Amino acid sequence: MKTKIIYTMLAAASMLSVVSCEKFLDMPETEEQTFEKIWQQRNTTEKYLTHVYSYIYDASNPTQAIEVGAADESSCSWSTSNFAFSHLNKGSWSVSSPSGERFAHYYKGAREANIFMQNIDNCTAYDVTDAEKKAWKNEARFLRATYYFDLMKMYGPIFLLKDEIIAPDAELDALAYPRNTWDECVEWVASELAETAKDLPVTYTDSRYFGKPTQIAALSLIARLRVYSARELFNGNVYYANLTNPDGTKLFGVKDDTKWVKAAEACKVAVDAAEAAGHVLYTGTDVYQSLKGIFNEKWNDEIIWGRYMDAGHIGIHTNPRAISGYGGQGPTQQQVDAYAMNTGIYPIVGYGGATYYLNQKGDAGVTGRPIGGTPTIDPTSGYDELGFSSFANPCLSTGTAGNAALAFNMYKNREPRFYAQVSWNNAQYYRAPNTVIQYHAGGNNGNQHHDHPWSGYLVKKFISENIDAKTPTWGKYNLPMIRLAEVYLNYCEALVESDGDQTEMLKYLNKVRVRAGVPAIGNGTTPVYTVDTNDIYGDKLGDKAFMRETVRRERRVELAFESFRYYDTRQWMISEDVDGGDFYGMNLKAKSSAFVLGENSFWKRSVIQTRVFRPQHYLYPFNQREMDRNVNLIQNYAW
Repeated sequence: MKTKIIYTMLAAASMLSVVSCEKFLDMPETEEQTFEKIWQQRNTTEKYLTHVYSYIYDASNPTQAIEVGAADESSCSWSTSNFAFSHLNKGSWSVSSPSGERFAHYYKGAREANIFMQNIDNCTAYDVTDAEKKAWKNEARFLRATYYFDLMKMYGPIFLLKDEIIAPDAELDALAYPRNTWDECVEWVASELAETAKDLPVTYTDSRYFGKPTQIAALSLIARLRVYSARELFNGNVYYANLTNPDGTKLFGVKDDTKWVKAAEACKVAVDAAEAAGHVLYTGTDVYQSLKGIFNEKWNDEIIWGRYMDAGHIGIHTNPRAISGYGGQGPTQQQVDAYAMNTGIYPIVGYGGATYYLNQKGDAGVTGRPIGGTPTIDPTSGYDELGFSSFANPCLSTGTAGNAALAFNMYKNREPRFYAQVSWNNAQYYRAPNTVIQYHAGGNNGNQHHDHPWSGYLVKKFISENIDAKTPTWGKYNLPMIRLAEVYLNYCEALVESDGDQTEMLKYLNKVRVRAGVPAIGNGTTPVYTVDTNDIYGDKLGDKAFMRETVRRERRVELAFESFRYYDTRQWMISEDVDGGDFYGMNLKAKSSAFVLGENSFWKRSVIQTRVFRPQHYLYPFNQREMDRNVNLIQNYAW
């Protein structure tokens, strides 16, 4: 089967030459036919639908995507600039300037979808069939639901305009919408997606339509929505317990554990439908080609909904200056610590003597801070950060210069996803044979310039290794908005939290692990997928806290740098522990990358950044301008 990757859409500017999203309803009488003529031709009608698509958020540029620079998985060296994530990390955002807000953006997208849906049936173009009109309307309805879902991720309960189109000249009184409750928002978006799933195609065979939403995409988003809704942030947390509308309506309900049951049911539907439609975890000639191919193999069957697009933004920001990049997006030491060993065992189990998997609110109340500083190491893991040794990087081609270079023991014998996602100091760069990248002060990618990774690591997940660093372009890649591994992990989380079938949970958790070359979790009696006969954590299978943290670790590593972690930590309400305070990497102040240990050595856990996270930061604030023109809009907690 062919998968669905969005080809680069026509630029929004081309649509504006046909109709302006803000002005066409405000045209004088003599120009009214301009809008009418849109629906008389196939070309202009399709351009309007393309315009509705244009409100999909582009998370490919690390300097613009708050989900990248403000998540605990990565640091961005451009934080000294006026980028949205910089204000979040500094704690300087406010109701007057909530950096990175997309409130108006998504409401405009929903409005454009409404306009399209309410006019497509009037299309008189001879070459547009009734079946196409129905399909296009369904696509716009799907997009409208996703825009509301995106608003909910950022702001929590919002007001639902549904089919209403606000007139450009509406009085302020007409704009005084109260927020719908969280459950009302969830049920409406879920019902909209369910309705679109009835008529959206299961898949497309014509490559011209790859990237359009499918039935599987709609069901997968329902599953994601149900999981998010069951998490602590939206399910009975104390911060929002007394948040009410002017009429006294509570915006959040009390804790309801049955939401996890509903989430598991929705995930099961999505998993079964995806597999029946032919979606599979991508596998290549070896484990590393499998992990890279998800993003580099065009139209592969793991992608349920996504974009096939130019890799310029992600390429230039994750490749080092030594090969003409702006390399400033790097994994934090906390992220590096999250990867398992090649045995499947997690080497770092805590910090400062606290057990990491108990570092969750609601379990033991134990704080593991400073996270990333002094690690607590599982003595059975074989992990070592006390020295150096020759090391053959398994992600590099056999015989490549530098393949068996000296390396910090911290990076030895880690799981394959580490090597597929992380580039470290003094290693041969994967796209530039015979080029060693140095991040120390004075090195060829050192800290004399803001285009360097603060952590001493760079992200290498997305860019094809087959594109030589000397080429003038970064190629293209798949930017997944939904892929099968995420659907599996959503299902695993819902099963753990709902005390569901553990065998079923392990089945899908281990599918993700085994595809990544990581031994399965099991005790030899559970019918799970395995890559060897090791008993990995078999004695932990009855420990809900451990399995919760295991699923969260798998999610953190498998979906790293794909814009999930920012929302995960907030919705699990662990951000006060993991998203504020000191962030760690290697010591970029060192003047040498010599393989020695000590206070002035590069190879030393060092604070690279201190971030601010306060309880009100769990949800975005509504901009003061919105509060001023909507007297019924209640601000989020503590803003």
